Amino acid sequence: MLGRRIASHACWGNLHCLRPAISNSARVTKRARVSSSQHPTPMSSTDDQSNGDGKLKMLCLHGFLQNSDILRMRIGSMRKALKSRVHCLYQDAPFHAASTLTEQQIREVGGGSNGLTWFQWTDLGPDQRPSLAVKYSNWEQTYETLCTAMKQQQPDGLFGFSQGSTAAALFLAALQTAQREGRDLDVPAPKFCIVVREFNG
Repeated sequence: MLGRRIASHACWGNLHCLRPAISNSARVTKRARVSSSQHPTPMSSTDDQSNGDGKLKMLCLHGFLQNSDILRMRIGSMRKALKSRVHCLYQDAPFHAASTLTEQQIREVGGGSNGLTWFQWTDLGPDQRPSLAVKYSNWEQTYETLCTAMKQQQPDGLFGFSQGSTAAALFLAALQTAQREGRDLDVPAPKFCIVVREFNG
């Protein structure tokens, strides 16, 4: 829902958004070529610290109730296929899911108490799932986290999985608006964005 609406507005200039048509790792492997892991505040990571080797750098954003380490493991086959072309960089979301959800809600979506989230909600009742929420809060902190990661990591593009794909689309739309208004001009705009299985929130 939200991810689909934003994704259509998150491309500009030479930015190419590959939509959630990428539905499995085999298809991702054929389209992308990438590999690396680091932690700012929240944590970022990179698989490989080498620079100047001509490889693309791709900043990877994990899904809901995940973190950078989990995403790194889950895209292992893709990383291996892309290791000659791409460095994968990673960034953790700024919020612990437990700060917004009850333990019951976390269990219902198959997560653990240490899982992370890219945004929080203000309209979650005791029995309401995050995918049904429509009121988000504290996006500004996520935006600043990603601005810092873009400046520190200097990636060529973004890769977002599930909730991370929605965060990527929202970030690109917000960055485009800010830079058109003369703000955050020191944040490098990515050349591409790959979104996989967008979060239906």
